[in-house]
Amino acid sequence: MAAPVLAAAALTRDEKNKDCIKRINKLTAIDGSTLLLLKSLGLLRAREYTVTGRAVNAGRLRKRRSRRVRKQKRGNRGGTRAKLKANPYRAPLPSILLANVRSLENKLDYLRLELTTRKEIGDCCVLIFTETWLNADVPDSAIDMEGLTTFRADRSSALSDTKEALNTLYNSISELNSIHPDGVIIVAGDFNQANMRKVLPHYHQHVDFATRGTNTLDHAYTNIKGAFKALPRPHLGSSDHSSVLLIPTYKPVLTRSKPVVRQVKAWPAGGTDALQDCFESTDWSVFKEASTGPLGVNIEEYAEAVSGYIQKCTEDLCVTKHITVRANQKPWLTNEVRAKLRARNAAFKSGDETALRSARANLNRAIRDAKRAHRKKIEGHFQDCKDARRLWQGIKAITDYKPAPLQCDDNTDFLNELNSYFGRFDERNNTPATKAPHHQDDQSQWQRHFVPLCNYKLVVNEGISSQKAVGDIISKLKTCAIHFNHSVLAKQWDIISNLSETLGPIE
Repeated sequence: MAAPVLAAAALTRDEKNKDCIKRINKLTAIDGSTLLLLKSLGLLRAREYTVTGRAVNAGRLRKRRSRRVRKQKRGNRGGTRAKLKANPYRAPLPSILLANVRSLENKLDYLRLELTTRKEIGDCCVLIFTETWLNADVPDSAIDMEGLTTFRADRSSALSDTKEALNTLYNSISELNSIHPDGVIIVAGDFNQANMRKVLPHYHQHVDFATRGTNTLDHAYTNIKGAFKALPRPHLGSSDHSSVLLIPTYKPVLTRSKPVVRQVKAWPAGGTDALQDCFESTDWSVFKEASTGPLGVNIEEYAEAVSGYIQKCTEDLCVTKHITVRANQKPWLTNEVRAKLRARNAAFKSGDETALRSARANLNRAIRDAKRAHRKKIEGHFQDCKDARRLWQGIKAITDYKPAPLQCDDNTDFLNELNSYFGRFDERNNTPATKAPHHQDDQSQWQRHFVPLCNYKLVVNEGISSQKAVGDIISKLKTCAIHFNHSVLAKQWDIISNLSETLGPIE
């Protein structure tokens, strides 16, 4: 006889059926033939167990696997296509479907079917169709689709020449660039053998696969490198060109670059009066005494000491501020514009329409004034054609030219080679250095550099660079004296200027 099979029923908390539960819980022996018959008829139920007062099927009791054992990973899928599917309407650039349809009228039903059944096509922001074979006899209402706006550009026989078509395209794009210098321009279509990079070399072509046979006839150009990723898609109807799906891969500058916190020094209110008090309480004779040696007054040392003291006083009065600079921040954005922007936002949150209207007008006026001031600042760089430095500053401001930071090489072999090359003479010379005596013939030459001035003498080193350095320092002192209208500072400038004039040019 076959071994008995034990069957147990789940326990419940229903007190009314206690007697029934006792009978069910009794062990019952079932022979093997009966068991096979019940299995074949599907009447044999799986055993049930009681877990915390509720019945649970034995097949559902599985041991929870650890995270390392799980085959399916949790989280969101990465990649451009997954991000576009998650947020199809929040991309920085529009998703585009480019297709050569060869007559659009007979493919409208097929296109509507694709828009409703295929999510990636239905979520496209722009649909570009070439070779539509439309003419003036076909109205817009015949090709309109729900939820889409139609823009037509029927084929013109005047642009059948490739060279003429490229020139027309160049003129149109150049005009758009001049109106919107910071805008993104997208040019897509069936170019056949034409190449737009011949007339606009700074544009980038994104379709890198064949669209008809082995030839890439459908192109998509933008003025941003890596703006789109092109993917091949099936033909629309009986077209002989494969469709192109352009997925935006461009990341805005604000997302790519993190804000930078910089330290700037600002001149505080009342700083001019404080600087004048500092100059009046200064004993300026100390600098001249410190620059006077046994041979006289060293004008370079005297001028450097005075200018260094003035710079130190100015830096002590300046206030250090931390500002946040973002990658897309406009150069004309000033504190006044930011204040007007905050006032506009506060008026919008308050719900007061009159205050919001006034705040918007004030913001527009502040933006116009800031742009006008920035334009005058840039134009000021080109007023003096002799100042090459300001000219280049203006050109850099207009073109937004930022040179790459210089990177120092950690290899010191080249430096050691330079030291060995220039120090080879010292290695061969074993004679100790001695001071050569002055000759009588050179006495007259040295007298030219020591000119008696009242009770002190003036010492200036030879060379044009020394004279230029003294002139630069004197000009700085003169600028400071005129700017602050300070008599003490002007007096120091007069003293140094008189010393320089008395010295005269060095032959």
